[in-house]
Amino acid sequence: MLSVIKFFWGLCIMRQGPEQAPLYPAFLLIVGLLYFLFNIVLRITMLDMDLLSAVMRSLIVLAVVSLVIWSALLFKQMKNRFRQTLSSVLAEDFFLALLTFPYLYSVAQSGVQGTMLLLLFFYGWDLAAKGFILRQALNLGPMLGLFLALVMMMLAAYAETFWPMSTPEIELTDHS
Repeated sequence: MLSVIKFFWGLCIMRQGPEQAPLYPAFLLIVGLLYFLFNIVLRITMLDMDLLSAVMRSLIVLAVVSLVIWSALLFKQMKNRFRQTLSSVLAEDFFLALLTFPYLYSVAQSGVQGTMLLLLFFYGWDLAAKGFILRQALNLGPMLGLFLALVMMMLAAYAETFWPMSTPEIELTDHS
């Protein structure tokens, strides 16, 4: 367990790349599930979403991230790196969100102003770590890896807007 935590932290501080990720399909499944479930928790607690919207938006983001990574690897003819790359991106995102969640949640609940600068810092850190992972996986230059990470994050953010923040209540009426 300690080696997994060290691997997650190594991804966040850009000391380990996707090539060190375990090749086991179960690892991708576990990391994907952790990422998905924590995203749901974040959306419900931080954004006040209902459960259905949180689940659907998390699925959309997961699908877009997976599709962008698969497409880039397919374009570079490196699709055999998909499992390791996707698990690394999801692990980095999950672990960084897990580390920052308590602080961001407490600041959001207290209503203290000035958290935008801190959010921008965490967003930049997340972007840099994702760019590093994509650079390593695709054998790209640092700026191109960062650009691909930015495009991936923007596409995911845009795609999730197609699902509403909260699902409308369905009123059941008796037609008798």
